[in-house]
Amino acid sequence: MKRKKGSIRNRLLILVAFLITGTIFAFLSSQSKGLFRISKYGNIMTAEASEPETGDIKVSGSRKSMSIEYGYDQYVKYGRYISVSATIDSEEDDSFQGWFEVISPKEGQNTVYRREVKLAKQSETKATIYMPVIDDSGYIQVKLLNKDESTILEKKIKVKLGNYEKLVYVGVLSDNPTDLKYLESLGNRVFYLNKDTLPQNYLGLDLLDVLVINEFDTGKLADEQIEAILKWTKQGGSLVFGTGVHGSKTLKAFKTELHLKGSEKVAESAVNLCDRLGGIKELKQVILDLEESRRMFLDNVKSRNDMLAFYGDESIEIDYSIFDKWTKNKVNNLREEIVDKHIYDIAFANDYETVLSQENLNLLIKHPYEYGNIQLFTFDLGLKNTEVTTGLTVITAIRNNLSYTKQNQLENEYYGSDNNYGIYSNVSRGYTDKVPMAGGYIIVLVIYIILVGPIAYLVLKKLDKRSLAWGIIPALAVVFTVFIFIMGSKTRIDEPYAGYVKLLNFNKGNTAEENLYFSLTAPFNTAYSIILDKKYKVTEMSGNSPAIYNYGRKVEVDFANTVSTIQYGFEHTELKIQNNPAFTPVYYQSENTFNVPNKLSTEISYTGEELKGTIDNGFDFDISNAFLVSDGYIVALGELKKGEKVVLADKQHLFLNAKDDLYSEEILRKLSGKQETQKNLTAKENNIAGILTYLIENNQIWEANQSYLFGFANDKGDQISEGDTTVKAYKEQDFTLLTDNILTEIQSQITTYGMTVLKFAIDVNYANGDKSFVSSLDPYIVMEEGHYDKYNQARYLTSNDMNIEYHLPENEKVTSFEFLQNRNQENRNDYLKNFEGVVYFKNIKTNNFDEVYRSGTSSSVTDVDKYLTKDNTITVRYSTDMSLKGYQIVLPHISYWKEGTANADNKESN
Repeated sequence: MKRKKGSIRNRLLILVAFLITGTIFAFLSSQSKGLFRISKYGNIMTAEASEPETGDIKVSGSRKSMSIEYGYDQYVKYGRYISVSATIDSEEDDSFQGWFEVISPKEGQNTVYRREVKLAKQSETKATIYMPVIDDSGYIQVKLLNKDESTILEKKIKVKLGNYEKLVYVGVLSDNPTDLKYLESLGNRVFYLNKDTLPQNYLGLDLLDVLVINEFDTGKLADEQIEAILKWTKQGGSLVFGTGVHGSKTLKAFKTELHLKGSEKVAESAVNLCDRLGGIKELKQVILDLEESRRMFLDNVKSRNDMLAFYGDESIEIDYSIFDKWTKNKVNNLREEIVDKHIYDIAFANDYETVLSQENLNLLIKHPYEYGNIQLFTFDLGLKNTEVTTGLTVITAIRNNLSYTKQNQLENEYYGSDNNYGIYSNVSRGYTDKVPMAGGYIIVLVIYIILVGPIAYLVLKKLDKRSLAWGIIPALAVVFTVFIFIMGSKTRIDEPYAGYVKLLNFNKGNTAEENLYFSLTAPFNTAYSIILDKKYKVTEMSGNSPAIYNYGRKVEVDFANTVSTIQYGFEHTELKIQNNPAFTPVYYQSENTFNVPNKLSTEISYTGEELKGTIDNGFDFDISNAFLVSDGYIVALGELKKGEKVVLADKQHLFLNAKDDLYSEEILRKLSGKQETQKNLTAKENNIAGILTYLIENNQIWEANQSYLFGFANDKGDQISEGDTTVKAYKEQDFTLLTDNILTEIQSQITTYGMTVLKFAIDVNYANGDKSFVSSLDPYIVMEEGHYDKYNQARYLTSNDMNIEYHLPENEKVTSFEFLQNRNQENRNDYLKNFEGVVYFKNIKTNNFDEVYRSGTSSSVTDVDKYLTKDNTITVRYSTDMSLKGYQIVLPHISYWKEGTANADNKESN
């Protein structure tokens, strides 16, 4: 008996030992990053790449090989497009046809990108795919498939994410890049390009924030490359030219498009660039501020890594080799320096700002180019290793003059933002017109209940046939089921459909850019596809980006979890949907450019009161539900009939103190076109208000509040399909943009629901005699750490005493600052409060703050020399005793007058 008890005890001890050993092994395995870890990013056992690969990424097998390139030097940023290329080599004696496939996995369901490839025997070819990186999973998967879609080669690649570095990405195109090495400083990551590596598609440049072209013959570039550079700039990029003795060849391909003029003579001059940018003290402070800003940002990344480690997830990898280069001692050793430079006599024909000058010589001029800009240095940007201060000054000047769009994009990438929320909600709204009225069904159900209840009971009881109830009641149920089924036949959804928003952006020239955002939805989960002409380049629609302040666990993604495939074939482009739950939209976007004259003519002026002037619709079609958006005002124009001229003085002006006013009941009803105040908005009216709110808010945040007219191409209803009479009516007019495009091809295959929105860039005259009015200081705010975009920093109070710096264009001669009552009206949103307090300007002579404005009044400050530094910077203090709890407190709008006349962009007409 004792032996038996001892045997049982021994077995229990052995079992406990196994359990403890197993637990320890499982724990160690879960913490392991080594070769035996099961990949989280696929359904197969694989050796997971623990570090990003460097050099050429190669994979081979089955007598084929791929050499893979992606991004720039294998860096990517989520929220941007990247190019993924592969040189595919075949050693087989037979030809090969198949697909080059790329997946960038994300939270949720993935989209597969495929490009058709064909190789002759024993040959090679190159395939490239442009795609958005939406998530921070940190991996891409590249495959080579045969024509039967079986995998031949496969490679999972761990990418290098640039979002967690707070760096500006600079591309350099130069025959002498060594002299531009100094650009690799002050928060820049530099990528060196040449004629062969420069993309021919502007999406391939999307990773870059700045493109510097210096000492390079642009005449050698292909037309597609020049077009890509210009389109990338229009989208918000900053294109920087260095000229000097190489100016003629560097600008060769761009002179006509950019309307450059000048004698093109070269004169030597001794240049103290640092002095022109505010002096050595200012430069040192810029460097220290930048270092502190990046240090704080990296501390936030470290905090998130600590949280990820707590959950056992992978940390965010940072390349710290590029940081911590500027210590205080190193900064203090900087000295002003004079360098000899050859100045090239060139300028834009009009509409430019002089950023840096010396003795009547332009050193740096800036020209707006739609959402981006062009920075033109009149000297060669190449420098010697000893010319450190000049190099730092060049970098600072470039960064200070990034386009407003680019500055906001960078800040939003650092801290996370969803910039397409308004598009998503409008393209996924579905069959709102097919929702059946409930009244008829309720009547049928009441009749059914009465029949199968009291009436059936009373009749059968009277006939003494109650035993027949077991047959009569089921029969009535079948009859009524068939009846309800027939009633619903007209509202039943049994085929896939598309929701869309088409935005037609009319530029100030004779081109219109079409951006089509659409979703495909089906009432089933079986596979289906849409066939499009190969000329249409479709990608998935980019969406929300993670933020470093999201401390949750990183979501595990699966390469196999795909619902959409975009196939770029030799014959056509195909959108394939598979394994997608019923009534779950899949989102896409496409763009195109048309040559079409802009027949909307305007004569509008604004000098601080209401907008004045006229708008003339010269198109041969009506523009419905039109609104002019300019300088904080929304002017409700209503329907602009073809050939009609409207006077702005006759139209209602609504002023927005802040973007949150857009969500007030009054503004939403006005945007929707709803006239009756007692009725709720219909689904269509809600969507009209939603898309206008999205566009106007983007205008305020991303576009420095430029002036636009928004409207709709038709107001005859939502249903726009190939057989719809509304579309036929518009086809008879000269508005050909409603036909011959990708939407027409989609409509020929499935039913579509959506709207076509028109956007027109508008010129506004701000001149009054020999002066010009600037409506707001907001675009010139100096960005501070802790604010995720310039707009929110400029519009909302975050502390009871808040100091903000504004850096006005240095060539402007300010004559007065204005606090106008009509630009500081009551808020329309219940959650906003007007600023109640005092505004002070910093006196640069006494270093004290002088009171210049009290809320509830108007004020004009004319002794501006006391407050503006030599580089046109002013420091403003907003002081209040208001409680910051429960409300957003809106800062007052500050305007100013300057010498000289100005065009629509408030830039001097040089």
